[in-house]
Amino acid sequence: MLSVTGDKYLKIMCDYTAEGVWTRRGATSPYLLPLSDELREKLVDWNGIFDIGLEESGLTWEQFNAMGLDLAKQVKKELPDWTIYFYDEMAYPGDEEAEKIDGQPWVYEIIED
Repeated sequence: MLSVTGDKYLKIMCDYTAEGVWTRRGATSPYLLPLSDELREKLVDWNGIFDIGLEESGLTWEQFNAMGLDLAKQVKKELPDWTIYFYDEMAYPGDEEAEKIDGQPWVYEIIED
């Protein structure tokens, strides 16, 4: 896991064996961030759902994605001076199509409400 050193940038994104939080350099642990214990646990639990598989969890992709977006918004509330991005699994077009798209429109910044 990478430590967070002065760069106030995070991406909330699930991946196998990760903990749902990424810096510009790669995966990190929410336990290294100035977040509440409750939010840290929620992030780890959310990524854990991805690890075991949505079918096993009983969630749909829509429900899982909504959980992640909500968590990204909670991170932004707890870290208002940080730049927080969310990787929207529902907007990702698939590897073949993604190669044809300029940029990554399925990754977007979370702005405070």
